[in-house]
Amino acid sequence: MAKHLSETELRRQGRWMRRLSGYSPATGHKEPGWAVAMSFQDACDTGKRYRQDAIYYVIGDTLFVSFCDERRGAAEIGPFRPRVHLAG
Repeated sequence: MAKHLSETELRRQGRWMRRLSGYSPATGHKEPGWAVAMSFQDACDTGKRYRQDAIYYVIGDTLFVSFCDERRGAAEIGPFRPRVHLAG
């Protein structure tokens, strides 16, 4: 059973964070998550600790994806802002 990173744990780290849901228009898959200010290495390490396969990472306006394990390495997906849709 996978562990889940809790809001309480993230807040204890004193980082900027916002609730965010990832969504794939191609598959219709939606998954709740967090946008958190942290380094790429910290994000991958945290993902690995909680048995996440991969993370999304944003630098400037560019969205990247990376595995959290030994395969980690940021693969560019494209612009981030056009993918953001704010809920009413």
